[in-house]
Amino acid sequence: MRVVFLLIFLASASLTGQKNIPDFSKLSVDQGLANVSVYALLQDSQGFIWVGTQGGLSRFDGYSCVNYYNDPSDITTLKDNFINCILDDKDEHIWVGTRTGISRLNKRTNHFENFEVADDLQNKKLLDVVYAIAKDNKDNLWLGTKGGLLFFNILEKRFTKIDLADSIEKNLISNKRINDISISEEGKIWLATDNGLLVCHPETHQVSYISQANLDVKKICISGQKIWLGTTTGVYCLDTTSGNIIPFAMSEKGPDEIYTLCINSKNQILAGTLKGVKVLDLQSGKFSPFFENERVVSWYQSNRPQAILEDWDHTYWIATFSDGVYHYDPSPPKFLHYNYDKDDPYSLNENSVYGLCEDRKGNVWVGTSTDLNILDKTTGKFRRLADVPTGIIWRVFEDNEGVIWAGGRIGLLSVSPSNVIKYYRYKDRCSMYAGRVSSIFQDNEGIMWFGGRDGLYSHKKGTDIFETFSLPKITPDTLLLNHITEDQTHQLWISSNYGLYRIDKTRKHVVYIQKKANDPGSLSDNNLSGTLVSKKGDIWVSSINYGLNKFEPKTQSFSHVQKKDGLPDEKIWGILEDNRGLLWLSTSRGLSRYDPVKKSFLNFDIHDGLQSYEFNMTSSHKGKYSDKLYFGGINGFNVFHPDSIHYSKTPPKIVFTSMMYHKGNYSESELSIIPGICCRDNLILPSGTKAIVIEFSALNYIHTFKNQYAYLLKDVHQNWIQMGGKHEVTFANLEPGSYTLLVKASNSDGYWTKEPVSLHFRITPTWWQALWFKILILFGVLYLVYAFYNIIFPRGSRWKK
Repeated sequence: MRVVFLLIFLASASLTGQKNIPDFSKLSVDQGLANVSVYALLQDSQGFIWVGTQGGLSRFDGYSCVNYYNDPSDITTLKDNFINCILDDKDEHIWVGTRTGISRLNKRTNHFENFEVADDLQNKKLLDVVYAIAKDNKDNLWLGTKGGLLFFNILEKRFTKIDLADSIEKNLISNKRINDISISEEGKIWLATDNGLLVCHPETHQVSYISQANLDVKKICISGQKIWLGTTTGVYCLDTTSGNIIPFAMSEKGPDEIYTLCINSKNQILAGTLKGVKVLDLQSGKFSPFFENERVVSWYQSNRPQAILEDWDHTYWIATFSDGVYHYDPSPPKFLHYNYDKDDPYSLNENSVYGLCEDRKGNVWVGTSTDLNILDKTTGKFRRLADVPTGIIWRVFEDNEGVIWAGGRIGLLSVSPSNVIKYYRYKDRCSMYAGRVSSIFQDNEGIMWFGGRDGLYSHKKGTDIFETFSLPKITPDTLLLNHITEDQTHQLWISSNYGLYRIDKTRKHVVYIQKKANDPGSLSDNNLSGTLVSKKGDIWVSSINYGLNKFEPKTQSFSHVQKKDGLPDEKIWGILEDNRGLLWLSTSRGLSRYDPVKKSFLNFDIHDGLQSYEFNMTSSHKGKYSDKLYFGGINGFNVFHPDSIHYSKTPPKIVFTSMMYHKGNYSESELSIIPGICCRDNLILPSGTKAIVIEFSALNYIHTFKNQYAYLLKDVHQNWIQMGGKHEVTFANLEPGSYTLLVKASNSDGYWTKEPVSLHFRITPTWWQALWFKILILFGVLYLVYAFYNIIFPRGSRWKK
């Protein structure tokens, strides 16, 4: 069964700043899981995630689940659907412990071999209920069952029961159930039971009782010389060197029952309880919630954690009793997010953010549709500038003197460093026509420029006079000046809703640039949102409908960067440059980082911590002193330093997950499946094969849907074919012969595999295409020629001649 895996991200609009909800996703029946009641988790040597449930076994590759079930009429299927434990044999086999015995899956054939205890063993029914599996250094299995401990010789396929009562006092073990097994570096077999902790010596099969650990032990984890125990009364640690056992209190309210225990790559102890997953600080000896956000905990703690798995990329999988599997990425969000919180009086006053400016003190000024907010660098709290009569604050700007200018829907205001507020009201005799101030800029001479509705205005320091600068336009409609900047020759570039203006201030000369019909070298659009002059002097112009433009001074034309080049959306609302020369574009489909040299994109969305997919025009800003980038939208704003973003730099491991073929016209319902493709190579396809469908997966589970793929079929393709997020390729009507398919992939942060993976396959020719048949035909033709020659020229006539 193959079902697409859907990510259910637990997002919230009520959290501000660093209190973002962690990145959670969920794997459940709706997404293809065999059953929601999960008891076991495993990542195998290839990178697949295996999930043992009470309704079957699931293999997850980041996109879909392959499910395995018991079929009573087929002895090559799973022994039982109720699965308690899973073990990776690292030799193309998976061991599965069920309530009626153990099964071994051959990943090459997708067939199971089933084993059950011999009928002559006492308490056979109890011994068939397997709760734990471990493999020792001699490749033998140790099974923890409801009826005690079993030793299984894999080569001989023989079970041996280890009688616990023969080695210790019988009255100590009233219940022989083994809850968990763990093997130490020395090879000792540690056993968790309801009556305490036991240790078995593999050479002699002698079992010892650890009297210090007279506890109801459910789980065991081993770290060096320390044995960590999850019990019904909390977590304990046995130091095998000293023999001391130390209890660790879960909470002040009393003991918590431990359902699962895990030691992660940081050597932290994670414990699953009814109150959620908790992590132990070894220095303080205290537990704290692994997930600090209470809303996240409430989603899963009502369904007790049954198992915890840390995968290769250090993300976590949490199995629950009745709600499937939760997947958690602990990596910090790439973007800090601020927005409105109804429960926090010191948050933003609303979520729609427009003007943004970081001042020289590190405070952030934020314009919304009703207020001017100030984020205090010291306290991390917002306050509001009272009684701002400007309506929507489109732009906020700090000049060279430290004066804050805010342009709004109905006017302009300034705030001096001494907090003196001055208003420039609509139709004041000495002020501009201030129906809307949507752009503010200070040039190299210190002159302030303001883009208002239908006009450009300049303002000199020390005066209240605003001088009008006439701009040509070819439409009677309202002209909106959306952005003003200055190039290296001190010419002004102004983006508007009706084209681009280039102004020589000295000569007061204006060049008006518009899109020209049928001219591929003109602007892509007249409705422009911004202009950026890069450190190299390149001039970039963003449009609201048709992507990004780059001005080419030699030809006085524009080149274009659009969706076909990798841009997520052609509506660009803001453009900024970081210190490495990379461009950051806010769009209607998230945020995009563009490398002008490599001409490559890396796109970000809400799963990376963005406030929303949708951003606002006039809401982008680069901090002059911090080099941080700010982008605002409909759900607050994001702030980040490009050099501080956490990227996952580990390229994913690629596996082939499915191969199907069809001998006639392509029909998905009639495709034949080749089993065990993940473990096979040099495949032989039958003659007459017309269609081949091959699936693959990059086994990186952090935002799998953002993984990118490319493939090349040797001797057929000359260049790599980019597939985007598609992870399936179809070949039709290939000629008989041998082929090699190469696949490479990137993780969600754009880091590609260094070497591609390969799959070799051969299409068998039909009998009339086979070499032997062609040779036979050749000899037949030669014989016919020879026979024809003899008929035309009989031997006697040739002899006479």
